[in-house]
Amino acid sequence: MLSTIWHMTTAPAPRKTSKLAKLLLALSMAAFGFVVGGSAVKVFSLVPKGAADRPGAALLFALCVLAGFIAVLVHEVGHALGGVAVGFRFLFLAVGPLWVERTGGGWRVQFNRVPSLWGGLAACAPSGASDLTRRMAWVAAAGPLASLLLSVGAAVGVRLTLETSALTTAVRFGLMELAVMSAMIFLATAVMPAPGGGFSNDGQRVWRLLAGDAQAQAESALLTLTGLMMGSVRPRDWPGDLVERSLQLEGRALFSASARSMAALYALDHGDLATAQLHNDVVVALLADLPAGLRPSFQAGAALVLAQAGRVDEAEQLLTSLRPSPFTEPHLLSLSWATIHARRGRRGTAHDRARQGLAEWSRPRMLASVQERELLEALAQGPEAAGHFSAATVG
Repeated sequence: MLSTIWHMTTAPAPRKTSKLAKLLLALSMAAFGFVVGGSAVKVFSLVPKGAADRPGAALLFALCVLAGFIAVLVHEVGHALGGVAVGFRFLFLAVGPLWVERTGGGWRVQFNRVPSLWGGLAACAPSGASDLTRRMAWVAAAGPLASLLLSVGAAVGVRLTLETSALTTAVRFGLMELAVMSAMIFLATAVMPAPGGGFSNDGQRVWRLLAGDAQAQAESALLTLTGLMMGSVRPRDWPGDLVERSLQLEGRALFSASARSMAALYALDHGDLATAQLHNDVVVALLADLPAGLRPSFQAGAALVLAQAGRVDEAEQLLTSLRPSPFTEPHLLSLSWATIHARRGRRGTAHDRARQGLAEWSRPRMLASVQERELLEALAQGPEAAGHFSAATVG
């Protein structure tokens, strides 16, 4: 299942849209349009009508799109670099059509097949639990800081060449738009209230972390558990207080489902199948409220718990309706199917699917736990071993 929590520019927060936030958002959009238009007028005023380097409408539109892409990319790269600087492990970055991820064998650059993430997202997880609150605050602050530095740099570049021919009109216009868009991203993510709809921005997250907010501490606990999993620490060896603290994230589907998934893993690795099922049933109930790109990972994890509990029909129904996304771990799908086949007495099929899962486990997209590897090894020992596989294997 998906058990990673990453930086999100607009992570869900339990509050409603305020009238002030709506007003400020409307004013910011109006100001953005005014500044973009004003910058275009300023650039064009320097170029005689009919001049050879006067950009056309198509080129101006392309420059605006490019400037927007670069502005968002730099913001997310700022978060990623901030995470690496404080000891977090980079997982992936998505901006527009670009998807960059770190794999077991290096780096992969591909097309972003999750439209809901085209607005920009950087994912990273901690390598340890020490001083986590400060480190998380730095990751959240690094994005707006990168946007501010880019805006200032682009504006200085335009100002220094405004009265010269050092830059073409098109390049100067592009720099102006880059400065404006980066400034707007900085204001939207660090200064202004969030637009609402249950979302908070980077600035709010920093203040919540530094102020010791209970929900922020619960997020830190969940992120710590993710780091422990990535560090090959068995769920049964996780601090129980962190598991309990992460469960305080009720009321926000993505965080709640992640916390419940972690709690289910913790219970399973202690041989407490009943408690694991209770947490897992909550995850299943939340599936419809999860982002489409993330839902398949939770489905696969929930199906595994259901299969281990003997609820094979429910597990198979979840997997049959699953449509994998870039977040879905192939080895987890193989493990879930192998468990179902073993439960149905298909020993050879379970054995083959488990061997496939072991090969996939060695090259995960993001997360591959020791617990999952041991379950795959148990099923891959041979058809006879697969035939005797049961939930007891978990303990």
